[in-house]
Amino acid sequence: MHELSLCRGILRTLERSAVDEGFERVLRVRLRIGPMAAVDERALRFSFEVAGRGGLAEGASLAIEPGEGNEMRIIDLEVS
Repeated sequence: MHELSLCRGILRTLERSAVDEGFERVLRVRLRIGPMAAVDERALRFSFEVAGRGGLAEGASLAIEPGEGNEMRIIDLEVS
């Protein structure tokens, strides 16, 4: 299941952003994912919940919108 690896990468990005931008919690993450990215949305949501436990994104909601090609990127965050 590569979705868990993807989520771990997303969480590493969030942790770096938290240090750079000075936030402590992530409340919401919005992703754009293209159809060629070969991502199972249900598995991604589950993996995000599991990988986020105990970290700054624990309990954060995950919004996913359609993208193009193999695109997968973070569009924006809601933080505190």
